[in-house]
Amino acid sequence: MLVPQTDTFTTLLKRMQAIPLLAISGPHKTPKPLSTIDFSNLILHFDKITVSRVVKARENHTKLLNESVNKLKL
Repeated sequence: MLVPQTDTFTTLLKRMQAIPLLAISGPHKTPKPLSTIDFSNLILHFDKITVSRVVKARENHTKLLNESVNKLKL
């Protein structure tokens, strides 16, 4: 916690006073969109990748379970 009597507070206060006032309260520009993004294609790609990862994880789990069962049978 910064207490007004500490050296840390004094240092912070001096640094903040050194910032030009215009930099703090300058005009705010609204950014223009970079481009139009086709979110429907991105969502389809995301769904495809997600399903692929789930299928791969299930295959891996099934393989591990089968290996464990096979070890127990021996």
